[in-house]
Amino acid sequence: KRFSEAIIYLDKILEQEPDNLKALTNKAGLLAQLGNFSKSIMLSNKVLEIDPDRVSALTNKAIALKMLKKYEESHQVFQQTILCMKFMF
Repeated sequence: KRFSEAIIYLDKILEQEPDNLKALTNKAGLLAQLGNFSKSIMLSNKVLEIDPDRVSALTNKAIALKMLKKYEESHQVFQQTILCMKFMF
C-alpha cells in the first residue's frame, strides 16, 4: 500500500526510459488506486498509442473511466479488453 513511494521509483525509471510501457502501465494503475483517474487515463492512452492491445493498460483505463462515471466509455474499453484477451489464448 505504499503507492506514492512506488510512483517515485517509477518516475525515476521513466526519466531514463520515457516510453517504458511496463513502468507507464504500473504508474497508471497506481494513480487510479490513489484516485487520480484523469492522469491514469492519460498514461494508459500513452501506452495504448504504442501497444493498443496491452490488456493491463486497457484494464487501468476502463476502471478509471468507470470511477469517473463514464460508464459507456468504460464499457467499450472493457469490451476491447475482452477481445484482446480472447486472442491471447
